[in-house]
Amino acid sequence: MNESMKAEFRKFLTVRSWWATAIFSALLAVGSAAAASFVTLGLAEELGSPEALLPGDGAVSLYDLSLQVPSSGIVLALFVLGVVATLQVASEFTTGTGLFTFSYAAGRLNILWAKLSVMLVVGLLLIITSYLASRWIAFAVLNSRGFGPGTGGGDLWRELTAVVLSAALIISLAVGMAAIVRSVTVSILVMAVLMFIAPGVLSAFSSNDVAKTISRFVPGSLVDAAVDPLDFDWAWSMSDAGLSNGAALLCLLAWSCLALSGGVLCFWRVDFRRV
Repeated sequence: MNESMKAEFRKFLTVRSWWATAIFSALLAVGSAAAASFVTLGLAEELGSPEALLPGDGAVSLYDLSLQVPSSGIVLALFVLGVVATLQVASEFTTGTGLFTFSYAAGRLNILWAKLSVMLVVGLLLIITSYLASRWIAFAVLNSRGFGPGTGGGDLWRELTAVVLSAALIISLAVGMAAIVRSVTVSILVMAVLMFIAPGVLSAFSSNDVAKTISRFVPGSLVDAAVDPLDFDWAWSMSDAGLSNGAALLCLLAWSCLALSGGVLCFWRVDFRRV
């Protein structure tokens, strides 16, 4: 571990709002899954059978819904982790601490990679822990009344891999976006638009084919598609139902690469001028 990473780890642990918000993201994921499991349990008791189809959802059964419960809070948790990532980067410019931080290392890019590395380590540890806890709680609640998928329901490692990859890509997207925008408020607003506002607004125009297509490629929708355990498929495919898990992850990769490339370019231009 180089000096820049050590310094960023120390800073992360020192700033209470950063690590407290990161832990809150994990609690949010677990809490959302727990709440969803009790709502699903109430619906299960009303329908009476795990094979019963949900009203208005076509061929989606109660069993299918129970498989989706553990990941019900993932999008919200990843947004909060994205907020922490933007705080790490953009606050250097907003508060003026960057004058010291960037003069400490040989170049700004070293600091950017150190911040990304710290956030990936912290974020992935939290998201793995929270997903495993969410899965255990959700299935325990549903199985207590005989409506859950059982201890072997779904594919744990496949679904966990999709969640981890989604988290890594969203964190990278947030770091890159903050490096470009350099404003905490604007960076958080952009993340909120990409994760919630744009998918919500576009879904209101689902009857329009263009809006429906665009909504599938917005990060918030891509995370939903990537972690969806139903008909899990790593291959690239797109149907009327949406993108496959693999296709959604590839699109998220494109978003994160674009944002990180822009952030690296902004930081590199400053370093290049110093030479």
